[in-house]
Amino acid sequence: MVPVGLSAYMHGRHGRVPFAMRITYRDTEEEWLRLQLSERDLYWIAGFLEGEGSFHFNGTATIRAVQVHLPPLLALQRLVGGTVGRAYPGSGALRTCHYWAWRARALGQLLLPLESPKRQEQILQMLHPSREAHARVAARARNHRAGLRKEAAACG
Repeated sequence: MVPVGLSAYMHGRHGRVPFAMRITYRDTEEEWLRLQLSERDLYWIAGFLEGEGSFHFNGTATIRAVQVHLPPLLALQRLVGGTVGRAYPGSGALRTCHYWAWRARALGQLLLPLESPKRQEQILQMLHPSREAHARVAARARNHRAGLRKEAAACG
């Protein structure tokens, strides 16, 4: 079981690092985030994404949050980067939604010990996708390329 909080550390070749890093790799983006974010910011991000976030693998690790209110999404963008835009809800939606998205393995690694078991499982699936997930992404790409070739042939 992964301990909760930032107090659990281990000693690695790069010095004292959070326990969650033991199961993943360290990179410059992660190191930048560690230096950039205060403990308070990290806990706020973890809490917000616990309620509003989703963690996906769609060819790359992607974290996404969708919400009606824009200010929390802008705060996420200010803290860690990413893209904020307008989500186009399906039929029957009463309000315009906004989204924040970031392709970020490093943030997932930092949040791993702070999230609930359900979210931890999603983060681990995002960080270490199965062969089936890779196969789904490859199949979508093949189908897309086939559709483009069909359109090009029709145009002459």
